[in-house]
Amino acid sequence: MSKEQSKKPVPKKVTAEELDKLKKLSIAQPGLVEFASNIGSGVVAPLEESAIRTSSHRAMCEQLDVQMAQIVDQIKLLASQVEDLQNRKKVSEEIYLSKITFEPVVGNTYYLYYSDKDKRKVLSMIGPKEWGKSGDHLTFIAEVILQGDKTWKVIKMED
Repeated sequence: MSKEQSKKPVPKKVTAEELDKLKKLSIAQPGLVEFASNIGSGVVAPLEESAIRTSSHRAMCEQLDVQMAQIVDQIKLLASQVEDLQNRKKVSEEIYLSKITFEPVVGNTYYLYYSDKDKRKVLSMIGPKEWGKSGDHLTFIAEVILQGDKTWKVIKMED
């Protein structure tokens, strides 16, 4: 016998009984069975329908709760921004109705007073500590900055 002939597989005689046993152990369509069909397969255990429904429902509720909490946080942020804008509008209207004898510059700090002499609000470049006795008729209201959009931001408000 040559080396080439010895490497060839030798056919084995299989009996009908052994063939039936192999057919029972093998699967024609392994993707359709409810159990692992080969050694490398993961464990597949059938689940009850109620267990699937319960876990899916729980996951859905948790996800929606997270999304709703995010939206509530966004609403709170928007509400605080609206409140801030309303306050800026109110202060800006008060300042524009006050006596202004100069052209305010964006980014500069100014001071709002109530004048007992004029009986109205006055916008000034002079701070409360810089007046001396000449500012006795003025009551300090707020320190403000002119914003780029021509609204006024309050830095300090008198109590």
